[in-house]
Amino acid sequence: SVVDYTSGGAPGDFAQSLKATGFAVLTNHPIKYSLIEQVYDEWREFLTSGLADQAKYERSMETQDGYFSMARAESAKGQTLQDLKQYYQLYFPRGRYPEEVSDRARVLFHQMLELGRELLQWIDEHMDAATREQLRTNNVTRLAETLDPTNTMMRILRYPPYDPELAAPG
Repeated sequence: SVVDYTSGGAPGDFAQSLKATGFAVLTNHPIKYSLIEQVYDEWREFLTSGLADQAKYERSMETQDGYFSMARAESAKGQTLQDLKQYYQLYFPRGRYPEEVSDRARVLFHQMLELGRELLQWIDEHMDAATREQLRTNNVTRLAETLDPTNTMMRILRYPPYDPELAAPG
């Protein structure tokens, strides 16, 4: 269901929507859409300009950060056709961050992390006893405490327009 972040009943409505459907659409949240658009715009430019193709940004198998080109596109589980996309994986505070883009993606990451922490707190507050007990068996007392920004990845994706020269439709 649609949950208005600014509503006094938002925490309970959010948790109930997750219980009922597994999803919730959160409106009026504190992350500005203009920031999201700015991040997409500048990273689209970075990914399409060729700057991401530099060796210094190529993905690292060890750290899993950096640029993943369409040539390295992964396939969905059980599928043979590649999911043609290019993306850059960011880890904060570690990991490589391109000097050709602004700090906006980092700002967005931290804002989304804080919103995520708040949403986990809402879930914690409205969790039923059976679920809470199941978490305790895994040494978890509160979901919000499991959020670890140093092990959280931000992936900036770009799906290019379809080009029949690159791949057959699938």
